[in-house]
Amino acid sequence: MRTCVSAATVAALLLVASGAARADRVSGKADIEARHAYAWTEARDGKAVTHIYLFDRAPPAKAWDDAENRSSEITAWMLQEKAPSVHWELDDKNAPDSIMACNAEGMCSSRGVNVINDIPSARAELKTGNGRLAGKLLEGSGACGDQWCDVLGSYEIDIALAPAPLADRVAAKGTANGAGADAARAALAKYWTAAGKAKASNDLLPYFSSQRAADAKRQAERNGERGEAMFKAMFVPAHAGKLDITSIKLLDDAALARIKTRAGSGKDSWDLECNVLLRKEADAWKIGTEDC
Repeated sequence: MRTCVSAATVAALLLVASGAARADRVSGKADIEARHAYAWTEARDGKAVTHIYLFDRAPPAKAWDDAENRSSEITAWMLQEKAPSVHWELDDKNAPDSIMACNAEGMCSSRGVNVINDIPSARAELKTGNGRLAGKLLEGSGACGDQWCDVLGSYEIDIALAPAPLADRVAAKGTANGAGADAARAALAKYWTAAGKAKASNDLLPYFSSQRAADAKRQAERNGERGEAMFKAMFVPAHAGKLDITSIKLLDDAALARIKTRAGSGKDSWDLECNVLLRKEADAWKIGTEDC
């Protein structure tokens, strides 16, 4: 599990136009020399969100392109390789929402964007075209007149955007109720029943896609008994209600189901809507990410 440290550990980076980068300034205990980037735009609540990750080494970008949960796969790689990173998240207007820096040990510092004298502490001056993202990411501290008192980071990027996440591609290009839809619905319904009655997280591994199963095992190793307690207190009740699959689209070996349910029971019940990604593996539909 990640632990937060002071923002003073965040390095100021400079990503040059060639796509390579070098450390511009280092503060505190941070020691990161970024040379590579990975970025994509995804849909969230009907709006575009852009993620930009900076690394000190080449990431397995091709493997992430078809990942069911990119953020989880990126985190797992960072922890395994002890790879420091800086992650910018931008809203649909390319305004920064948050910035997170993680060191080689997985210690992370996350901060939002504050405004002093109408000057936001971070801004992005970016353009997209021909599948690329180019421009500047800038971060500062305080407001001295009409400018920052201190410039904390200056990034100039020109990088290729990764394709949209798999779930977004299925939603945009998938065939509604295509061949295999009935089998996918049946697999999802069977899993939902099992999830609502599960006694332990391992009970659900046979239902998961290979990526989801690997992620579940990593989470169990990281979170231990605390994670298992949360599974029983939150995950199981969220799957205990009657499942209503309102739509399903299929694209190649992937399916995206839109579901509704009434989770929990009595006064503690609530309405829940989710997108569930499924993958076809060895002629069987398996459950991938659940976005609720």
